[in-house]
Amino acid sequence: MGKFLCDHDLHCHTILSACCHDERQTPANMLAVAEAHGYSTLCLTDHLWDNAVPGASEWYQPQDIAHVKQSLPLPKSDSVRFLFGCETDFCGGNKLGLRPDHFDEFSFVIIPPDHFHMVNFVRPESISEPDQIANLLLERLEEIARLPIPFHKVGIAHLTTGLINRGKNKYDVINAINQDRFFEAVRAFAKSGAGIELNGACFGPTWQEHKNEELCLYRIAKQAGCKFYLGSDAHMQEKMLRIVEVLPEVVHPAGHGTPHPGAAPMQPLAEPVLQVEEGISLSIFTPAAVRSPPVLPSGSGLWAAAFG
Repeated sequence: MGKFLCDHDLHCHTILSACCHDERQTPANMLAVAEAHGYSTLCLTDHLWDNAVPGASEWYQPQDIAHVKQSLPLPKSDSVRFLFGCETDFCGGNKLGLRPDHFDEFSFVIIPPDHFHMVNFVRPESISEPDQIANLLLERLEEIARLPIPFHKVGIAHLTTGLINRGKNKYDVINAINQDRFFEAVRAFAKSGAGIELNGACFGPTWQEHKNEELCLYRIAKQAGCKFYLGSDAHMQEKMLRIVEVLPEVVHPAGHGTPHPGAAPMQPLAEPVLQVEEGISLSIFTPAAVRSPPVLPSGSGLWAAAFG
């Protein structure tokens, strides 16, 4: 049994994201948190809609490439690899908020298939029932997989976010997803090299009461051969600690379950994950033996998760 550390955060927001209202969320402050908790890698992923792509929503219009680049140059660190990325939206019909030839501006690009709270932008208002939303999620995953983009630097964000059915029960949607079709959809990402996100914001205080529902899609993705990365989805400083307080509890049980028919033999989640930059592999965890774990603040929760 190997012991692994949750040591990277590839999804977090600065004050430049319109939905972030914590003025402490600056690159320098976020790097300090990462250093204090022994992270190996941190990636900024502010919300973005490329002004070269027509059809931005009113909310997205100010958040263009020039806007998010106000974080540059990123501060340097001797211990943390600090990357510049973004989170852009997919609205169906090949409408992605970052033009393919602009991917080179970023080390990593997060694409959420399920920002369904954005009514009449990402989700048509006419689609509102759980089975309809579940079908829409599958369609979006299938469409994203066909986009002409460099998947080796793409992450598919928060598959079990509450935003899939905001204000209602997200498990009604998760339970309505056709698992065979989902398996095929995410297998395309396994083949293209995209990463699947384990997002700390998806796993609220009571998530273990719904453990099988919460982990079902990730288990299927794992069985399909997908590789994973971690993201806090922090919009305020305290939420950056989801990496060490929440996700270690998630990663351990996600490695268990009955394989989907036709799946390859199951591999631990703690394997190398997606390529963020050419020739550089990230892992979900860093083996504890590589370096001593940092000292965490009192009450910070579990630091390491043993996978077995």
